[in-house]
Amino acid sequence: MLRLLIVPLLMVLSMPAFAQGQDIERCVEMRLDDSIGPRVGLTLNRMKQRDIDIPNADVTVQPRMAGLKGPNVTFFGRDVRLAVERGQSSPQELWRTARWNHKNYPCAPVRQSWKKSLQRGIHWKGTLDSSFGFTTYQPKVLYRSRFIFKTVYVRPHGFSIGAALEAPVATNTEALLYLPDARAAVRRDMARFSNGGGVENLFLSWRTTPMTDVHLAFTGGWLEQMYGGFGAEVAYRPFGTPFWFGADGWEVWRRDPTSFLNTGWNDTHHFTGHVRIGYDKPESRFGVSVTAGRYLAGDTGATLEAVQGFENGAKISASLAWTNRSEDEGFFTDTHFDPKIRLVWPIGGSGHYESITTAQQMGRDGGQMLDRPMPLEVITEPFSTREIIRDWARMF
Repeated sequence: MLRLLIVPLLMVLSMPAFAQGQDIERCVEMRLDDSIGPRVGLTLNRMKQRDIDIPNADVTVQPRMAGLKGPNVTFFGRDVRLAVERGQSSPQELWRTARWNHKNYPCAPVRQSWKKSLQRGIHWKGTLDSSFGFTTYQPKVLYRSRFIFKTVYVRPHGFSIGAALEAPVATNTEALLYLPDARAAVRRDMARFSNGGGVENLFLSWRTTPMTDVHLAFTGGWLEQMYGGFGAEVAYRPFGTPFWFGADGWEVWRRDPTSFLNTGWNDTHHFTGHVRIGYDKPESRFGVSVTAGRYLAGDTGATLEAVQGFENGAKISASLAWTNRSEDEGFFTDTHFDPKIRLVWPIGGSGHYESITTAQQMGRDGGQMLDRPMPLEVITEPFSTREIIRDWARMF
C-alpha cells in the first residue's frame, strides 16, 4: 500500500511549477565536492568582472547544483552596485535588504561551449573506508578496510551519472560466514563482496526542484556494494527554519558476489523505504535526525542520529537504530539495537580525499539501511538557512 501511495505523490511533486516573468539571470553554480555553502557574493562580483551593467532594478541570485535549486535572494540593484563597484555596502547591509524567495522564476540556462560543459561536470573523491567492531565469538575484533574511488558526472537538465570502484585493503570478516543464522544475509556475508574488489556503484540519477524548497531525485542502477535497484527521494528544506523533512522508497535486488566485479543481480527483490525529520541547530554545525521505516532485512523500526561538523570539513556522527528484528551475535547478545559511531576526516586541502572510520556491530543484518548514492538531504544541506548565514559574512 505504501508503494502505491509514494509513486503518484512523487509524480505530482515532479510537475513543474508555473512561473511568471523572465528567468533569473544570475545563478550561483555550486560543486558537489565543495565543503562551503553557496557563495552568492561570487556571482555578484562576476557581474563587475565581466563589465555587466548593474541596473537600478532588482538583481536576483539563486544557488543551484546537479539539477537542484536553492532559495533565491533578491537585492536592490543600487545596493549591489554600491557593494561590488564601490565597496560602499557591506554583506550585513545587503542581508538587511535581501528578500528571500521573492520571485519564483527559474534559472536561465548557462551559455557555454560543449568543451567547457564536459569539463565542469566532473566531480571525484577517493575514500579510505575502515570499519571495526567487537564480537562475542572468535575473533573478538572484526575489521575491514578498503579504498573507494568514486566520481559523479553532472549533466544538464538534472541528470547525473555516478560510478565507483572499490579495492580491498585488509579484512578478517570471513568468520561472519559461519554464524548459525538460517535467515537470508543482509550484511553478514560482506567478506564475499570485499575480498576481490568490484563495482561499488554505477547509477543514473535525475534531480529537480519542482517548487520552492522541495527537491526530488529518481535514481536507478547499482546503488551500493551489495544492492541494486531503483527508487525515489523527496526532501523539503523550508528557508527560514532549522527543520527539514525527507522520504525515500526503493525496490532493491541483492547483487551476486560471484559475478564479474559483483555486477550480477539475484532474482529476489523487496521494498525498503524511510521517512525522515531533521533539525540543524542554528549558528553551529550540529544536527540531529530521526528516521523510521522498513529496513533491508524487512524489519521495521527507527534510527536516531546526531552529527557534529567542524571547520575543516570533518564530521563525527553517532546513531542508534532499533528494529523488531533480534540477533544473537554481535557486540551485544539477543538485542534489537544497533549502535554506530563514524568519523569522516578530510585528507589534504583539495577536498578530494577523505578517511571514514566506523565503529559498529560488524555483519549485523537488522537495522541496515541502503547506502544511497548522493542522499538528497545531504546534497541540499548547502541550501539550508544556517549554511547560507554562515557563509554570508565572507560572501565577497
